[in-house]
Amino acid sequence: MRAKLNIETEVAALGDLSREDLAAQWEKIYRCSPPKGVRRELLIRAAAWHLQAKRLGGFSTETRRMLRSAIDRVEKKVADRDRQPSVGTDDIKVTAAPKRKQVLPGARLVRDWKGKTHIVDVLEDGFVFEAKVIPRYRRSRARSPARIGPVRGSLAYEQQRDTSPALRGLHS
Repeated sequence: MRAKLNIETEVAALGDLSREDLAAQWEKIYRCSPPKGVRRELLIRAAAWHLQAKRLGGFSTETRRMLRSAIDRVEKKVADRDRQPSVGTDDIKVTAAPKRKQVLPGARLVRDWKGKTHIVDVLEDGFVFEAKVIPRYRRSRARSPARIGPVRGSLAYEQQRDTSPALRGLHS
């Protein structure tokens, strides 16, 4: 109980230290200077965590194992991304574009364009933009009837062809 009070007092005392003192503690703990522009609050939290970990034991073995595994996965992803094929032509270096990520339902896409904010909500089967539902089509052979009109040879196409003044002279 007494050790806990002692730790609490030491952690509270960290708030009274100057930014330079906190940066010096960071350098002592992590053996490097703190990142440029890091806020004082983060320096206090890092020093407090280190103090508590030193006194109370830090992460459990299982937590350290999970963190190590996560770090390994991230490092592998970064290494794979850096190994992407690239073609160099004199001063021009072209790198393969990363694979597009699929937007999940429930996401909201917000974009400012020419001074106007555009908002698109993603649904399971499409999108909502300006209060209109737009169906989601797959890339392979999917057609948007609203954009390209009826399929050639279909009854709707024949009816449109027979009634459309623009198409009357095209068939005989």
